[in-house]
Amino acid sequence: LYRKRKCFPKINFDEWQFLIDNILKFKKIFTYAKEDVIGPLLKKVEKSKEKNGGVDEQNVLTELEDAETQDALAASIISTNVSREFLEHIKT
Repeated sequence: LYRKRKCFPKINFDEWQFLIDNILKFKKIFTYAKEDVIGPLLKKVEKSKEKNGGVDEQNVLTELEDAETQDALAASIISTNVSREFLEHIKT
């Protein structure tokens, strides 16, 4: 049985932001929604390349890959639960 799922609308942001934030906290990915985690890791990869003669350290790349996965999960949770109208508002 398919039921059309309703996204959280723009009008009651304060009510559902609490729910989204707690879902992200439960999944331990709240930081990915609040700040840029990927940018500093990309810089860390570049420093690792320079430091090691162009060869990335595996642990730095693994850290970046894990962060990108968690960032995508946070984005997915937000985008599947928030209305398109509000997503457009967030982009701008």
